[in-house]
Amino acid sequence: MKTRNVLFDLLRIFATFAMVLHHFQQYTGQTGFWFRGFFWFGILVEFFFILSGVLCYHHVNEIYKGDDMFLVRKYIRLFPMAALALAMQMIGATVYYLIFHIPIFGREAYMPLNYICESIGILSWIHNGGISISWYSSVLLLCYILLFLIVKISKRIRSNPIWFYVPIIVFGLWIRMHDSIDIPFVNINLARGYSCFFWAFCLPTF
Repeated sequence: MKTRNVLFDLLRIFATFAMVLHHFQQYTGQTGFWFRGFFWFGILVEFFFILSGVLCYHHVNEIYKGDDMFLVRKYIRLFPMAALALAMQMIGATVYYLIFHIPIFGREAYMPLNYICESIGILSWIHNGGISISWYSSVLLLCYILLFLIVKISKRIRSNPIWFYVPIIVFGLWIRMHDSIDIPFVNINLARGYSCFFWAFCLPTF
């Protein structure tokens, strides 16, 4: 039977509360509370990516030993609820638009192809857009895929996976320095995952 890690639970609670404050800031423009208005809670999204990497660290040995169902389990865990939440948010946004004639999201969010891509978790791979409720899960899924491929390739060529982790982190930091880039697999949302998620796998090496 698995035991719960109370510290991680507390960190999740803190980070989740911080995300509520972040979205309050995002939608109201209010930044004048806490830390004299200089603190932007959105930066804690990076903390979520690092925490996701830490919680995923033990899977490296499992993948190395032949766990080929890792991605399937992660996808099944991530996207049923994300797709449902996305559908409910789109319904709410549509009703809001019909009543007040004010779109909550950009027009591209309502395009059928974008909606399908967002629902299955790949829209953030294509461009820096999408609806805020699901972009994080989309980026996290790509990070899981990269982790899986890195471990498999490292095993085949008998190399330390860190030689793959570090370039991805550097690549993510480079994208963040050039945040106007918005092409498939190279955009600011993905950069936040690239530059943070894989830190968790480098730290034990040092």
